[in-house]
Amino acid sequence: MRGKFSEKYPPADPIPQGPKTYICGFKFRVLRAWLLIFVVLIVTSCLEEGDCLVTNSTLVRVNLKSVKSRKDSTITFTSVRLANGTELYANKALANLELPVDPGKTASSFFFQRGDIKDTLVFEYRNETIVISPDCGAYEFQKDVKVTTNTFGRDSVRWVNNQLSKNAKVNVEVFF
Repeated sequence: MRGKFSEKYPPADPIPQGPKTYICGFKFRVLRAWLLIFVVLIVTSCLEEGDCLVTNSTLVRVNLKSVKSRKDSTITFTSVRLANGTELYANKALANLELPVDPGKTASSFFFQRGDIKDTLVFEYRNETIVISPDCGAYEFQKDVKVTTNTFGRDSVRWVNNQLSKNAKVNVEVFF
């Protein structure tokens, strides 16, 4: 009886006739097991902590352009101030600016002075608190950013990107 059973049902892993040199072959069974364990450990170790990557910014990036040529232009400002009097830039020739919005308010005003010319730019926005994960906590994001007051002239301010993000190179273009 014993001989008949083994003839009818051969072993699950028969011994190969020649050496196998590829990774899925019989010779590398232990290597395949270690490779699988290694991959599982690497993948699960990446999932232990939450991803606290925050891409929001509180800076409006402004690019200055010429009205005639529509190309980047450098303008010399006597001063660029916040509504509370804090001076951001003084006596500087600038081609682009970074203007900070106040996350504690829903609007931020900026006053630009070029010699005797004074201009105002007011941004309004909606603050939204978002919890990315319980481990990261809550972050304040500014949504729906728009210009509500502009004394630079009609059609002199153009939005490029209304999301304040660390990845945004330009949010607003101002034409002089």
